[in-house]
Amino acid sequence: MRNHPGRRPSRTALTIALFAAAFVLDLTMWSGGTTLRWGGELPLWVLVASGLLTYGGLAVLRGRTGWAFCVALAYTVFWGVTLPEYQPFTALTIALFDAARRLPLRAALPFVVGCVPAWALNTANAATLVAMDAAGVAVTAALWGVITSLTWMAGRSGFRAEENARLREEALATRARLARQEDRLALSRELHDALSHSMGAIALQAAGARAVAAGEPDSDARVLAALEAIQSTSTSSMQELRRLLGLLAEGGARAADDAGVDFVELGRLDAIGGLVRSTRACGVTVRLDARGRPFPLAADQDHAAYRFVQEGLANALRHGGRGSHVDLVVAWGVDELGLRLSSTAGAGRDAALRAHGSGRGLRGLEGRVTACGGLFAVEPGEVFTIRATLPRRRPVSASH
Repeated sequence: MRNHPGRRPSRTALTIALFAAAFVLDLTMWSGGTTLRWGGELPLWVLVASGLLTYGGLAVLRGRTGWAFCVALAYTVFWGVTLPEYQPFTALTIALFDAARRLPLRAALPFVVGCVPAWALNTANAATLVAMDAAGVAVTAALWGVITSLTWMAGRSGFRAEENARLREEALATRARLARQEDRLALSRELHDALSHSMGAIALQAAGARAVAAGEPDSDARVLAALEAIQSTSTSSMQELRRLLGLLAEGGARAADDAGVDFVELGRLDAIGGLVRSTRACGVTVRLDARGRPFPLAADQDHAAYRFVQEGLANALRHGGRGSHVDLVVAWGVDELGLRLSSTAGAGRDAALRAHGSGRGLRGLEGRVTACGGLFAVEPGEVFTIRATLPRRRPVSASH
C-alpha cells in the first residue's frame, strides 16, 4: 500500500488507535499479579483476550452511548471483583466522556452516577492491597473524583462546542432561506412594477383601437397611432424586462439592492417623462407639477420615486381608463421629497382592466418607500390619491 504524504488518517483508524492505547494504559497500571480473589491463578491470555474483546466492542459500539457505557462498566466491575490487582479505568472513562459529549445534561448525569460503583470497587481494592489508612482511602477516592470531574468537563465542553456549531449552521441556513425569500419578493415586485404600467397602457391602446369604427374620419390615422403607441410601450417594457433578467443572472434582486447603481438602469425620477408621455398617449390627461429645488437622491430612493409614479399611473390606467385625469406633484423641500398622485376616473373605464387589480402593487410600493425610510399613504375616494415622503439623506461629515 502506498503512503500518501499529508493524508489524514481515517476516523476509524483513530478510534482503533485510541482504544489500543487505552488498553495498553490499563496494562501499564497493572501490577502484574494474577491471583484471583477466591484463589488460583488467572491465565494471562484470558485477561488480554477479554481486553481485546471489550475495547474492540467499544470501537464497534461507537455512537451507541448507552450500550458502550454498559460494556465498559461491566468490564471494570468484573475485573475489580475477580482480580483485585487489575483495576482498569480507561474504558469507563472514555465511555463517560462520550456520554457527556453526546447527550444533553439530564440524559448524561446518570452516567456519572453509574461510575460510582466501579470507582468505589477500585478504591477498596487499592486500600486492601497496600493497607491504606483512612487518609489514604480518602485521597484515592478523591483521585477518582478528580478523574471523573475532568472527564465530565471535557465532554461537556465538546457538547457545547458541537451544539454551538449546530446552532450556527441552523442560523446560517435560516438566513439563507430568508435571503432567498427576500430575493424572490424583490424580483416579483420589480417585475410587477416594470410590467404593470406597460401592460395596462398596451391593453388600453388596444381597446381604443378596437373601438374606432371603420369609416369614421381619420380612423386609419387613429388606429395607426394606437398601434405605434403599443409598439413603443411594448418595446420599452421588453427592454426593462431584459434589464431585470440580466440582474437576476448576475446574482438576483438582492445584488441590485446592495449594489445601488443598478437602480439607475431600472428607472429613476428624472426618467418619468416617458411614463407621462405613454400615459397621455392612452387618452389620460396628466398634469405634472414640479416644485422646489431638486437635490440628489440615494439610489434606492430615486428608484422608489420612479416606481411611485409608475404604479400611480398604472392604477389610473387600470381603474380610470380613457378620459381619466391625473395630477402628479413632485415637491422638493429642504429636507424631504414629497410625491402626490391623484386620479379621477374617466368615461372610458374598462371592466376587464379593473379586474386585473389585486392591490399587490400598492403593497409593494409601500414596502419600497418605507424601506427607504419614507412614509406612504393611500387616500381612497372619488379622487384616488397616493402620497409618499422620502427624507433627504445628507452625507456624513468627517470627524474633526
